[in-house]
Amino acid sequence: MNYSDYQSEALKQLCDHTFYRFLEEDPTQSFLNKTRTYLQPHGPNEGLSRSTVTTLCPDNFKTLKIYLIPKTHISGNPSRPIVSSIVTPSKESPLP
Repeated sequence: MNYSDYQSEALKQLCDHTFYRFLEEDPTQSFLNKTRTYLQPHGPNEGLSRSTVTTLCPDNFKTLKIYLIPKTHISGNPSRPIVSSIVTPSKESPLP
């Protein structure tokens, strides 16, 4: 798959509003602030250790990244979206 085909496939998938929606701004910082605001005072009362609270509220985080892997075993090689959540606020979260 060349770069142009890759971009075209990515846009096609991201424009499918069944699965994705456009966000006006990156919600990562807001999510992290809400998580910290709740967990720092309530975490210990909920049985969470300080280290667990720190793990759930990282200082160095990144926005989720999406990339595509072509399904070479299927005719036309449609792509499967992969979401990388390494070093994101929700990486260690037990929430779905």
